[in-house]
Amino acid sequence: MFRRKWPWVVAILVVAGVAAGAYARSKQEKGTLVTGEAVQRRDLEALVSASGKIEPKRSVNISAQTMGRVTSIGVREGDSVKSGQFLLQIDPVSAQSAVRRDEAGVAGARTGLEQARVQLQSSRASLDVVRQALKRQQELWAAGLTTREALEKAEAEVEMRDSDLNARTQEIRTREEQVRQQEAGLVSTRYNLSQSRFESPFDGIVTRRNIEEGENVVVGTMNNAGTVLLTVADMSVIEAEVEVDETDIPLVQIGQKATITIDAIEGKTFAGRVDYLRNGSDVQAIEQMREFLTEKPAEKPFCLWLNFSDPHHVWNAPESFRPDPASLKLPAHWPDLPGMREQLADYCAEVNRLDRSMQAVLALLAERGLAANTLVVFAGDNGAALPHGKGSLYDPGCNVPFVVRWPGHVKPGTESRALLSAEDLAPTLLAAAGLAPGPKMSG
Repeated sequence: MFRRKWPWVVAILVVAGVAAGAYARSKQEKGTLVTGEAVQRRDLEALVSASGKIEPKRSVNISAQTMGRVTSIGVREGDSVKSGQFLLQIDPVSAQSAVRRDEAGVAGARTGLEQARVQLQSSRASLDVVRQALKRQQELWAAGLTTREALEKAEAEVEMRDSDLNARTQEIRTREEQVRQQEAGLVSTRYNLSQSRFESPFDGIVTRRNIEEGENVVVGTMNNAGTVLLTVADMSVIEAEVEVDETDIPLVQIGQKATITIDAIEGKTFAGRVDYLRNGSDVQAIEQMREFLTEKPAEKPFCLWLNFSDPHHVWNAPESFRPDPASLKLPAHWPDLPGMREQLADYCAEVNRLDRSMQAVLALLAERGLAANTLVVFAGDNGAALPHGKGSLYDPGCNVPFVVRWPGHVKPGTESRALLSAEDLAPTLLAAAGLAPGPKMSG
């Protein structure tokens, strides 16, 4: 009996052991899934992500230069166009009438000039005749063969003819000025007539059409933009203009590869390259200012807002700008520790580089002959990014730099204890330029 029951006991124990093991495994917590790889040398890469907009590298907004009704349109939105291809026509009747009027004015002015020249020649001939008569009267007077009355009459006749010649000469100058004035007006009206017909400036695509045949167009003024009729863009090269955070901008360099995704094209990426970088460094800021002064209209007032990143983080000024940390005088509330001195030295290096940038700004104004008649305002937006500084109500956090240079108006070396607010700056600059602030402008 004993031998027959033993296998069943063993089987029951085995089944119970398997069930207990399965139950124990079910109660265990699941572990973290990891991936293992062999150790090898690789390059570390820092990824900079930023949002922006996709723009064609070259595009032109075609606006009206003359008022009128659109009489013909040769393209639709999305059409491909070639350089010189007809786009649209504004009713040229008014412009053509103005051209004919000015052509008649030029012709009349030239006729008047020719008549004045003929009269000048006649006055010269008359002057020669009376001068000869005067000479004869003088000879007769010397011989006692004429009267004083006849001599004085001949002298008066010469003076009268001489004055008439001078008047005719001046009339010639006046007529010549009238001809030039009429010709200038004709050039202007002919240009206005040419602006009634628009052709594509280059090969591209009509990306926008805001006008329909029969509608009227409006010419822009100083404060109101005119009607944008069409936009032609060269879509062969497009660029992504993105805004990179100031803490990431040191990681971006010209020539780096970029991966671009477009919201309107899901699931697809495009390879790109960083071709232009405007990171606000001192060198680039000065070059941008030079470009602005070159492109601005000559003899026109200007307003330029020039920004510098110094002394914002990241502090990366060259060692040549950095003072010796041991020579610095620390603020009274700072502990005198090596790390504090190093931090202040880095900050001072940024300030020194900013001083050099402002020196370059003033030198560029002097180079362009603008220093004596330009109001320069140097201002910061917060206190120093140091302990008890930026973001605090301590003095280093509330004291913000504000320096004004205005030759002939602000005496150099003057200090003011007045409490200023940044909103006071815009109306003050308008008043300095002789303009009244807007009715809703604060400050």
